[in-house]
Amino acid sequence: MSTKEIIKKLEFILGTKNGVAAKRVEDIEVLLAELGKKKIKFQAKLDGATTSKDSIKAERKLAVCNAQIDKGRAAIEELLGDN
Repeated sequence: MSTKEIIKKLEFILGTKNGVAAKRVEDIEVLLAELGKKKIKFQAKLDGATTSKDSIKAERKLAVCNAQIDKGRAAIEELLGDN
């Protein structure tokens, strides 16, 4: 699954009002696991970057992953707090 697809699904789950909180938490956790894998991949690319262009690109993707992971964790805390 591409990073864009993961982020798109995460944004959809975070934005929807329908569904059971437990299912949403489960879905978010799956996507967070995928983002965790992507984060490791982008960190490796950043560590091995040979040009500033590659470095900047990897830093940007890593920052997006970190931001989405933080959003997902906050959403899980909020959903679990509602129950």
